[in-house]
Amino acid sequence: MYTVQAGQLALNLEIAVYLLSGLAGVLGVRIRSKRVALPQSQASDALQAVFLWLIVWKASIIVFDPVTVMAEWRSLLYFSGGSKGAVLASVVSAGYLLYKRHRAKGGLLAAAETYCIVAFGAAGAFMAVEPWFTETWSIRWLLATLLALLLAIWLIARRESADWRKLSSGVLLGSLALTAVMQVRFPAAHDPLAVSQAASGSVQIGAKKGQLAPDIGFLDRAGKPVALSDYKGKIVVLNFWASWCPPCQAEMPHMQKLYDRYENEEVVLLSVNMTTTERGPDAVWAFADKKGTTFPIVLDEEGAAMAAYSIRTYPTTVFIAPDGIIHARLLGAVDYDGMHRIIRDMS
Repeated sequence: MYTVQAGQLALNLEIAVYLLSGLAGVLGVRIRSKRVALPQSQASDALQAVFLWLIVWKASIIVFDPVTVMAEWRSLLYFSGGSKGAVLASVVSAGYLLYKRHRAKGGLLAAAETYCIVAFGAAGAFMAVEPWFTETWSIRWLLATLLALLLAIWLIARRESADWRKLSSGVLLGSLALTAVMQVRFPAAHDPLAVSQAASGSVQIGAKKGQLAPDIGFLDRAGKPVALSDYKGKIVVLNFWASWCPPCQAEMPHMQKLYDRYENEEVVLLSVNMTTTERGPDAVWAFADKKGTTFPIVLDEEGAAMAAYSIRTYPTTVFIAPDGIIHARLLGAVDYDGMHRIIRDMS
């Protein structure tokens, strides 16, 4: 999701985005420290908490998805504990700040204030950046971003030193408002041209989001032809991969998990091997047998699908809605949680 294309590689900037968001929160703590003459160690502790958050979040995949890690050790390199890992990391970093403030005889109140400034500052910075990667803009997200930033500014700009009653009431009310905004479903904004094209059936065929997915044919293991149109009316997940590609190997257990989850539902996973980059079909089937995959694998022997879907980065995953329109296109390794969220949004 947080990837940029660099030749055939997809650079995952997720850690960089989280780090910069955390640093924005640390900057808020430093500004607050100067305003009310707090110890400069609070900013240093906040910075250490941010790095601790990143480490716990990244390593938490071992806790929440040990089966995947055991099946493919590269998961440690490409994936994290996801949203569950973020919660665990937040708890651990909060405990760390409490410990540091206790040792410095700063008290629970100072730790709470520092944590809230980092949390809301990081959340506001993250939400301001995130839509640039996901290309999803909404009134809800804009309001949530502004609210998180206003909460952070309020925490930083207060003239008085920390006060339990004011701090707790302000943070509680702000958190409730932020939660309420995130739960509201605002009417979606539609592109008039796109709506007109969809109504007239003149949607352009192409590989970009919002275009009609090209109907390309493949070959299965038995040599029988398989076409995308065979699955009309269903959600289709096209995953382009190669057996020699490390991130492709890392996401294989996640593809298997996705297939097992949706096997009996109106969701189809087509694992498209980019056979022109392989030594031959035998190498593909040998790899599949070694991994013990049971999801459908098809061959793009002539590279027609790669060309039609403009595949430049390995792996690439394309999500196609029941009406044949491309809903999302992800570059690089993608985990089960990410794919599950997209499918849920499409359902």
